[in-house]
Amino acid sequence: MAVRWARDSAGQFHLQVTAPAGTSGQVWVPLASTSATSTAITSGATFVQRNGLFDIYSAGPGTSEFSSTT
Repeated sequence: MAVRWARDSAGQFHLQVTAPAGTSGQVWVPLASTSATSTAITSGATFVQRNGLFDIYSAGPGTSEFSSTT
């Protein structure tokens, strides 16, 4: 599994996760506050739940991208 992340000058957080074929798992996207929102930018990831300052998504093999804002 490979993970890349960055925060841009506007404070938006970007996360890219690449999972090998035949795998699946959860992606925990960090949030800046309880009022922040996140988005799955690529298809194939499904929102599962919020846990504290994280939105949790289910993702399968391939590359999934997410962002979160304040």
